[in-house]
Amino acid sequence: MEEKNFFVANKNYHDINPRDCGYQACAPSHAYGPAVRDYYLLHFVLSGTGKLIKGETEYIINENQCFLIRPGETTYYQADEKHPWKYIWIGFNAEVDLPKVLNENDVFDALMCKHVFLSLLQIGNDFTQLEPILCSRIWELFTLFLTIESSRIDNENAIVEKAKNYIENEYMNDISIEKIANMLYVDRTYFSKSFKLRFGISPKDYLSAFRLEKAATLLTEQKYNSYQISQMTGYNDYCNFSKMFKRMYGVSPSKYTSKK
Repeated sequence: MEEKNFFVANKNYHDINPRDCGYQACAPSHAYGPAVRDYYLLHFVLSGTGKLIKGETEYIINENQCFLIRPGETTYYQADEKHPWKYIWIGFNAEVDLPKVLNENDVFDALMCKHVFLSLLQIGNDFTQLEPILCSRIWELFTLFLTIESSRIDNENAIVEKAKNYIENEYMNDISIEKIANMLYVDRTYFSKSFKLRFGISPKDYLSAFRLEKAATLLTEQKYNSYQISQMTGYNDYCNFSKMFKRMYGVSPSKYTSKK
């Protein structure tokens, strides 16, 4: 097992205070913990895989991912038996607001930060310069984490925009929210949450409202009867269509037509 530890002095810096740093190429099934720390400890996995256990939650972590241990958390982590991980870690105290990705995630993809972690391996144990250098690297990581968050939001927006466009093009067919999520290769719960955050309405409610709005337009044109329109707007069950229509417009489809 290959290992490198820096001897980091606790300088009690304000804002960001480095506490620990090192590298380890773990042996198969090598484990650490359970342990508790009084500072943040951030690992970047260079290769291989392993698992992290926090309370009752277990994460499988792979190459180019980070995992964060927060002050006071009891954790246990272990290298994979067949493909043990190699990782770099850096520990710090923080008296500043952390990037959102660190506040909301225990594990996250961080390929764009790899060069910063690799640069830590080039630092010598110069006791007069080590802590300021580590400080600068942590601030650099924080800047990149903000970019990761921005990229994640952009990706979420792209996904829900595609979903909205798909609903508006395919509303007349037999589609479901689960089917849309599967087509976009995202978890249904994550997709629904992202969609509602972007548009203020769940994808299920948006699909229903869009179908009913199209139905109301067709009813106004009076070219088709209400049963035909239910079929044309994705409702195979006419009773359900009539019930949903009345809930939205206050009258049945037939009365809506006569009103117009």
